[in-house]
Amino acid sequence: MEDTAEPAFRFFDLPPELRNRIYRFALVENASVRIERTGYARPPLLRTSRQIRAESLSIYYSENKFTVSMRAYDSTLSLNFTSSLPYLKGEGRSWHLQMRTGRHYQDDPNWTNLLTWLHRYHRNEVIVGICEPKRLLKRTEDRSDDHLVVSGMFAMVRVLYKSPWEQLRKILEMQRPTLNILDGRWGEGDGA
Repeated sequence: MEDTAEPAFRFFDLPPELRNRIYRFALVENASVRIERTGYARPPLLRTSRQIRAESLSIYYSENKFTVSMRAYDSTLSLNFTSSLPYLKGEGRSWHLQMRTGRHYQDDPNWTNLLTWLHRYHRNEVIVGICEPKRLLKRTEDRSDDHLVVSGMFAMVRVLYKSPWEQLRKILEMQRPTLNILDGRWGEGDGA
């Protein structure tokens, strides 16, 4: 009597290119992945096995867009997210994380938080800033005058990234009176 049982399907017998296509189908989102204070939903596929996680993690983080929900210009959530990812860069992996901020950071101006965010951005501790003023000018739905000034401040940090922070901070501090004129809350607290 012949054994007619078909051999078992083994996922890891598939060529890596085909496995990557499957990972992309399962992991790449159409919408941005929202990062909230409570965290973000990681796909269950990343928890199935060490090998699947090792093969698919860079696809998940490099091919999705992540939106950080910020309040009052507080970059702590962005810092926590990006600092939890350095292990992804090991083992010869190369990837680019796409992040952006939600619009809610504008709701409550906070000078101390903004300077902290700019400082972290200057030190490359956070990779998300505010888009260039010229790009912002093309958008009308979420633009305000103080948002344009803050956008210009991030542009200064990008251009003067080799400058010492204390020197750059003095230049950035010159923008505070302008922000205060646009919205008096920028002058509240922290030594205004």
